[in-house]
Amino acid sequence: MTASPRFVPPCKHVPAGESWVHEPKLDGYRLQVVKCGGKIRLYSRRGNVWTSRLPVLAEALTAVPASAVILEVELCLLRADGSPDFYRLQAAIGRRQHELAAYAFDLLHLDGEDLRPCR
Repeated sequence: MTASPRFVPPCKHVPAGESWVHEPKLDGYRLQVVKCGGKIRLYSRRGNVWTSRLPVLAEALTAVPASAVILEVELCLLRADGSPDFYRLQAAIGRRQHELAAYAFDLLHLDGEDLRPCR
């Protein structure tokens, strides 16, 4: 068992080898979600706390069925055709948070287990 989860700096390079699968980055904001003891903290990719900027997302993430978790997500606002719109995303953070979509793409920690060695 590992310590309580806290911010983990993002990996800066795609791992080498044929067993790795990755997708291109969506045109949004990369966030790290840390849930511990029922509380959610949202971090930018540089480790800045964004929880107060995204209270609707933080509240929604309390429903994640784990007591301690670290997720990497991409926050997007989608056009009608499903493509991301970065400029509308910037405006929606302050005023229209219910229009945002958060796509989880990595699970780093789950209920006491550091999953990074499993990558």
